Amino acid sequence: MSKIDELLKNEKVEWKKLGDVCEIIRGVRVTKKELIENGEYPVVSGGIGYMGYVNDYNRDEDTITIAQYGTAGYVNWQKEKFWANDVCFSVYPNEKVLKKYLYHFLLDKQEYLYSISNKSAVPYSISREKILKIEIPIPSIETQEKIAKTLDKFTNYVTELQARTKQYEYYRDRLLSEEYLNKISEKLFFEGSYELKSTSLGEIGVFTRGNGLQKKTLFQKEIL
Repeated sequence: MSKIDELLKNEKVEWKKLGDVCEIIRGVRVTKKELIENGEYPVVSGGIGYMGYVNDYNRDEDTITIAQYGTAGYVNWQKEKFWANDVCFSVYPNEKVLKKYLYHFLLDKQEYLYSISNKSAVPYSISREKILKIEIPIPSIETQEKIAKTLDKFTNYVTELQARTKQYEYYRDRLLSEEYLNKISEKLFFEGSYELKSTSLGEIGVFTRGNGLQKKTLFQKEIL
């Protein structure tokens, strides 16, 4: 069961196709030659990251995007003004659906969107028509708002957790790197606190052997 489904338990909903409640608009082509190194606005194209930057925009902030080509079906929320390239869909809901609710619904459908992309094409692509045929449960605006806020908090928590994990992995790898360990060894050596001592395992630990058990003992004690 998806997150949306769980949050919609016992809620009255109306099912509609996306084509009935939202509009999908394709972007305008920008070539690599038109990109500006220190441009003001990012270019959202068919990948997960930005294609580059330009000094103009054709979409406002807080817009839902779906990659049409490349990473076809990839859903994202654009927080700032941007240029939507011709392989980028922008999704706009009508008054019955809150934008953030629609975003989380599409995010919940991420794997499905990937699955309906045309994998025989190079690069992969997804058609606007297939997206618009997807059915969405529409509760009251109040419920949509509650769900959107709940999933926003969850998404922020996951993002923070991932960032902390990456930070931990970075410092772990840094501390265990050969270069860092060599530097520490050199520092200890030159400060006179470096001392290497050889010892046997018997001096630093106790090794014990287990006791033998017969099979009949195991049966008697109902271990088997």
